[in-house]
Amino acid sequence: MFTHNYTKAVILKQADRREADKIYTLYTESFGLIQVIGRSIRKGKLNMGMRLFSTVQVGFIQGKSYNTLTDVSPLDVFLSSRINLGKISLFYRISETVLSLIKGEEKQEEVFSLIENTMKEIDSRKLSAKELSLVHIHFSFRLLQVLGYAPLLDRCTVCGGQVTGKSYFSPSEGGAVCRDCFNKTSFCIPIEDISTLQSFLKEDINNIFHHDSDVLGRVLEEYLPFI
Repeated sequence: MFTHNYTKAVILKQADRREADKIYTLYTESFGLIQVIGRSIRKGKLNMGMRLFSTVQVGFIQGKSYNTLTDVSPLDVFLSSRINLGKISLFYRISETVLSLIKGEEKQEEVFSLIENTMKEIDSRKLSAKELSLVHIHFSFRLLQVLGYAPLLDRCTVCGGQVTGKSYFSPSEGGAVCRDCFNKTSFCIPIEDISTLQSFLKEDINNIFHHDSDVLGRVLEEYLPFI
């Protein structure tokens, strides 16, 4: 028996299938990460509503092998971002981050809200190249936090002692390393003040733009392969 479902969703990816079909990868409010097939969509009216990197209300039939798209109502297409190369590139990076970290279909409403709210913030702001980079880094760390992969920063991952001031970040150990233990790990990134990294992970998007994107970006880049 097939089930007809409706849910709010963000369109993260699309790919052509056969002559007229498309496969969409969605992060949904009610079902988590799913794929739906738009059958003959390139010849039909549903195509206009399924714009990449938009939020939509979708209806789909849940089958044994495939989910088939039946209805779509556009909610937000983020128009200002579509004419800005930096912003649309950031949408692609956010999509890639989500798809690299989330594999199953388990629903997490906090993940959906994080994606949607971040895209809204990007669309509503004027952002420099550095600020675009900081938004992506902040989004990635927040997503890691929601998924249970946040780095350990309040104590040394080697000895368990307190970490303050100038210290180190060990990607392989998954967090902060004190000055006494940094030579016990294979590779560490120097951190001028660990409280800076701690605050970055806790701050909302309004308070992140004074941070050093180079250091934070390096921490994220080196940490992700160990997730």
